Amino acid sequence: AEGPYDPLHAWQSQTHASNNVVARGGGNTYGVRGLERTYRDTRGTSIRVAFEILDARFVDAASVSAAKNNANRRGPYAVTVTVTAPGFVRVVNATYDKPGRYAVVLDAPNTRSRGRVSIRVADRHKLFCEDAYAVSFHVRFYRALKWLLALPFAAATAAVITLAQNE
Repeated sequence: AEGPYDPLHAWQSQTHASNNVVARGGGNTYGVRGLERTYRDTRGTSIRVAFEILDARFVDAASVSAAKNNANRRGPYAVTVTVTAPGFVRVVNATYDKPGRYAVVLDAPNTRSRGRVSIRVADRHKLFCEDAYAVSFHVRFYRALKWLLALPFAAATAAVITLAQNE
């Protein structure tokens, strides 16, 4: 039976890039998940990237006592969010003390293009996880343009018909 899509399970190889073998699901999850993964057209000068840092790895007794003093298990988590498009790259680096949901705002390209949002997380042991998804920028601008062209024409047509009926 197939369950819901989870980007943590999408990587086909057992070894994840520079991490060798890492846990990627169940009760021992460590990873990052983009919360707005659906393909969408982004308009405006910025893009909001929301993501969730997941870390449910087993913690031994020594780490639990250290976590009580320090308020986190394996943090801080270094996050790098990158937005790329042809001829355009924006990067934001942030650090978070504990797993949870966060969001950052990055500049968006001013030109009509398609691009990629990449979210990369590393814990204090430099264990990396990454999630990425596609977006487009200003691709569907013609939807507003058609109304800018159609509404004045419709108004002029209605005025001509009204004047013709009055005569």
